Amino acid sequence: MAIWTRTEAERGRGTARPLVVAYGLGFLAFLGICGVQALGSVDVWQDPQVTTRTAFYLGLGSNLGVILWGATVAILLFTWFALGAGPIRTASGRGLLAAAGLTTLLLADDLLLLHDRVFRYEWRIPEHSSMAAYGVIGLGCLLIAFRLIRESPDRLLFASVIVLFAVALVVDVVDETETTITGAGVLEDAAEFLGVVGWLAFWSRTCARLLASTRVQSAEALSEPAG
Repeated sequence: MAIWTRTEAERGRGTARPLVVAYGLGFLAFLGICGVQALGSVDVWQDPQVTTRTAFYLGLGSNLGVILWGATVAILLFTWFALGAGPIRTASGRGLLAAAGLTTLLLADDLLLLHDRVFRYEWRIPEHSSMAAYGVIGLGCLLIAFRLIRESPDRLLFASVIVLFAVALVVDVVDETETTITGAGVLEDAAEFLGVVGWLAFWSRTCARLLASTRVQSAEALSEPAG
């Protein structure tokens, strides 16, 4: 059985919009990265392991965390698009977008070491100022998504994620002082990584329930007698 009808297939072959959008956005991203290289970084396209001549697993945990952040963003945005216009997206759409925006910020921070390196050393912004800004943005996004969180049966999972992130933050702040905590690095990394895993799990389950609700409503609408 063909996936597309003949008319739909012919229409698909006749439009270049997807090609232009995909490669246009890709080319703009390429130019943006080249702009970073023009600032003086000759290694912007090189893998860190190649540049530093170190083991292939350099930064493996951090890279996996970035992948999990990215997976969460993809799931949230896909769900927002897949819900389509209707009561479910009206009720949950802003929450999904807020969660996606916050996750994108955390992904960028993890990938580019924004508060650790860029803000702190390149832009001379004190770490406590950037962390305070992150807190305000995070709180705002969570307030927008509060209805999704409050009505979720996985509230305990979400609470555990917040606790894990709080532990990682406290250990990071304390470790910056003269206080020495044995195993602080391992504790911080473990709490942060488990928090990312929990974040992905929570929003994946939330999105799955929203999509399932859409299917149920569609099935009920089709089963209603006409007239």
